[in-house]
Amino acid sequence: MRVKVSVVVPTLDEELNLPACLESVKWADEVFVVDSFSHDRTIDIARENGAHVVQHAFESYSRQKNWALDNLPFRNDWVLIVDADERVTAGLKTEIPGSATPAGTRVGTCGCFGIDSAVTTIARSTSTSS
Repeated sequence: MRVKVSVVVPTLDEELNLPACLESVKWADEVFVVDSFSHDRTIDIARENGAHVVQHAFESYSRQKNWALDNLPFRNDWVLIVDADERVTAGLKTEIPGSATPAGTRVGTCGCFGIDSAVTTIARSTSTSS
């Protein structure tokens, strides 16, 4: 069974990086851009690419990402967080839906995948079932 994935892209003045990032995640079921009140075209670019845009004041990288996980209305159990200067490769795109398990059958609460040789915790099940 292929699991659908939601994507979160935190941003602040990312008009140069955002188009390629959003292109790399266009396969996702839904994409949220959590913007920290950008002064450039970041919000326009996100909307032009079909992303849901939410603004939230930046406190720290971890707090911004945790705020998104706790507050956004995800329709999927799995959320992939990708920084605007990162790209999801074709290999990672193929691996993620097959590696994430449907809600209720997972063993842990986090999954780790690599983007551009850096291993980052970027996927988390939002399901509360065990």
